[in-house]
Amino acid sequence: MLEMGLEEGTIIYKILNQCLQIVIDNPNLNNKEYLVSYVKDIFLQLEKE
Repeated sequence: MLEMGLEEGTIIYKILNQCLQIVIDNPNLNNKEYLVSYVKDIFLQLEKE
């Protein structure tokens, strides 16, 4: 992520890092609705922090 110019600890870094981890952990995740659902969950988690 740092090579993309994103500072560690920023909101966008956390979001993209978690999205990337979801894709890595679920290589068969080819359904857009599932990925959108995961991203919504990430945003809800970050709102709580």
